[in-house]
Amino acid sequence: MFKLNFYILLTLTAISCASQPKGEYSESKIERPYNLPYDVAKFSFGAEYSIDKVSEPIEELGDADTLESGYPFITAENGWLDRFSWIFPLGFRWNILKTDTQDFGISAYTSFFITHFSIDYWYEFHWLMSFRPYYRSKQVKAVLFESSRDALGIELVYQFTKKFAFSPRYELGRYSVDSNFIEQVFEENFEVRPELYNDGLLSSYGLEVLYSISDAWDVVLLGEQDLVQFSDYDLRTTKLSLTFSFFY
Repeated sequence: MFKLNFYILLTLTAISCASQPKGEYSESKIERPYNLPYDVAKFSFGAEYSIDKVSEPIEELGDADTLESGYPFITAENGWLDRFSWIFPLGFRWNILKTDTQDFGISAYTSFFITHFSIDYWYEFHWLMSFRPYYRSKQVKAVLFESSRDALGIELVYQFTKKFAFSPRYELGRYSVDSNFIEQVFEENFEVRPELYNDGLLSSYGLEVLYSISDAWDVVLLGEQDLVQFSDYDLRTTKLSLTFSFFY
């Protein structure tokens, strides 16, 4: 709990200490650069709700086949240079290549027990449409379990109006999950050690809807569905998140 409060305090302090006013930053998603410019900062908050469902119950863990969860989140990013921004508390976004129609960049950040890494290429072939392939990795190392998600994906941005953008996406990759903690608990209490490690083929599709309320506020609705095909069962995860972003 102390560590959680410390990171929240660090994030809010860093945001409040940003001394530069908001510079030029487009309301149009397709016109925005890969990283935040040096005179722009962003604070985002929202919540995510998810439903995990397995194709058949896992015998070692009981008969339950559905798990529902939800949590709030906050993120913050501050532009340092024209092509580099800092993601709080520990992370960065770097636009390595930038032309009139292309962007190539990498980003990485750690938040508590989750680490994200991304390689992105953006190509704008029309002022209303952008083609964006990417590679993304998400590593979770918590007390109860560990998981790894690595995928290649593609996103198409359709800028219907200056304020309104739709972005369908599709991903294909691998997903693995393990829990040494639960295995040890079962071994100590029931004298049986279930093998909980599993690795499977991941396919995912989603849709992001972004609406720019003003030059200082965005709202983003994101729906996603993941399907992981393990050797002995399938895991289907449906996620819905709502994010508000403030630019200053």
